[in-house]
Amino acid sequence: EYAGLLKALLLGDKSSFENYDHYKSLGLAHIFAISGLHFGILYHVLKKLLCFLPPMLRTLLISLFLGIALILVGGAYSAQRAFFMVLYSEICFLSGRKTDIYMNLSTSLFLILMLAPEAILSTGLHLSYYAYICVAIIYRKCFKTPLKNRLFESVRFALTIQLLLLPGTLYYFGTINLFGFIANLIMVPIVGALLPGALL
Repeated sequence: EYAGLLKALLLGDKSSFENYDHYKSLGLAHIFAISGLHFGILYHVLKKLLCFLPPMLRTLLISLFLGIALILVGGAYSAQRAFFMVLYSEICFLSGRKTDIYMNLSTSLFLILMLAPEAILSTGLHLSYYAYICVAIIYRKCFKTPLKNRLFESVRFALTIQLLLLPGTLYYFGTINLFGFIANLIMVPIVGALLPGALL
């Protein structure tokens, strides 16, 4: 039972997770999508572990490890987005350029569509970019200063992101669970705390 949950969280493979439909009906399916959260954790851990290496070698090893992770999770579009965005950030670091979030988004989308033009029709791709824009751009512009209390900041973040994602949820799925706000408020911080340990 627990192995099925961890397998779904880490690899996006829900075949052995019997309770997935319950999570899905509560609007929690997104926590099992392999996305920037997974790759972000791996990226920061690898950067710290390999900090003693020359920048070029470190970038090559990070790219290799994340490339293997991308293959392991089946190359989902949300995972591809995270992978290409990390590569862009590393290239900017090596070349001494400042990372531009809009150029990063555009470049990653261009690479995904160049490799698989049919991805433009994928709901997963649309929602991945939509969610990232809500989190990394809109939320940060609305709340430039994080709250000192981490619990209050987590609550504010969870509520705001759910409101921002509401139009997309209604557009793509045509429905919303009234308990979804409460379920996400509880589960998103738990998953955020669980993933680093599960990855280790």
